[in-house]
Amino acid sequence: MTVDLSVFNAPAYHDEGIFMPRRLSYSSISTYAECGEKYRLEKLHKVGTGTWWATIAGKAVHYITELRDRIEILGEVPWDEVTDGYINVNDQPSPLPTFRQAFDYFLAKEGHEGQEIKASGRKGLNDYSFLGGPSGRDQEWWYRFGPQYVDAWVAWRDQVIDAGWQLLEVEVDFEVELGGYRVIGSIDRVFFIPETGQIIIVDLKTGANEPSDSIQLVTYREGLRKSLFVDADQGNYVFFRWVDGEKPELPEKPAGRRPGKVQLEKAQSADEAGQPSAEQLEILERQRAFEAWDEAVQAASTTPLEPGRVEAFANYGTDLAAYPTEFVERVYQQARVGIENQVFPFNTSDNCERRCGVFEFCRAVGGRRAGEYPIFETIKWRSDDDTSVSPTANSGDASSVSSSIPEEGK
Repeated sequence: MTVDLSVFNAPAYHDEGIFMPRRLSYSSISTYAECGEKYRLEKLHKVGTGTWWATIAGKAVHYITELRDRIEILGEVPWDEVTDGYINVNDQPSPLPTFRQAFDYFLAKEGHEGQEIKASGRKGLNDYSFLGGPSGRDQEWWYRFGPQYVDAWVAWRDQVIDAGWQLLEVEVDFEVELGGYRVIGSIDRVFFIPETGQIIIVDLKTGANEPSDSIQLVTYREGLRKSLFVDADQGNYVFFRWVDGEKPELPEKPAGRRPGKVQLEKAQSADEAGQPSAEQLEILERQRAFEAWDEAVQAASTTPLEPGRVEAFANYGTDLAAYPTEFVERVYQQARVGIENQVFPFNTSDNCERRCGVFEFCRAVGGRRAGEYPIFETIKWRSDDDTSVSPTANSGDASSVSSSIPEEGK
């Protein structure tokens, strides 16, 4: 990777100041922990160079599975924004949207059409597999595999319900205070196990990688406890993986070695003359066994196999009681102090260019547009009545940052 050293002295001509966030989400602090510079550019300056097909697909999977759970388990008649109508399973004035309809809806709704949208996964040759298609996990790949994600969730959901779990809530939104910040989030599912009395938080993950920490689930526990006064005992991430179809059983290979050509011809000639030896009879019998085995193997290889499928599975589960509230408060407090004091440490890796959406704006990797954003910020905050804006130039003093600051993402 070639680094353009000129960007380190390039003039900063976008120094219009930034609004510090009034609210944080787990996604925000996860980005901050991953790379402070990425957080500064992406979350504060709203820099972005496109999105991922997987991000759009994840929203479609979450949306369709939410509709199905509300209808099939909770017995609700939800409003569907995709088809713009109520869905009623008995007398449907509006049919349940397909994955493709939901995918196209979110693609258009969020204004991604015409923008750069990146494909994840691996590039195959001319075929589609769970790892990717000819262009990776692009739009066409998700058209093919997205519906299987929905079906896999439904199968997993039905399995745990058959095992005695009860679905209590779907998409629980919350806004609570943690570490001096207003923390927002949305819990995908809340289950209850009557036999054990446990409350289980479940979060769907359509990405390829399992999170390496449990902070998101622990945050959700605090959100549930402080908003609905319900204390969850366990948290699970539910992932999706590929399971190969069952292959036909192959017959057992005959014992011994396959007869050689010359050896077989001599045995056949002796048999035709009516004078085969015991050894030659054994050779002929072994040849017939190998021919039968060849036919069986050929038949098995041409028999249509049961197709592979996408399957949902839960990770080992997190004991949420092991994380006291003080620990969660400290996580968000540390993020808050770092952000408000403009502590944005960079964390570069070999994946920066391939996976980071703000790569070309980052000075740490010599991004070609890095000079468009300042090294130091002009911090702005709103007054309590939210009608005036007061700046402080290049301030790193956390005490100068008002607690009444605008909502992140607004």
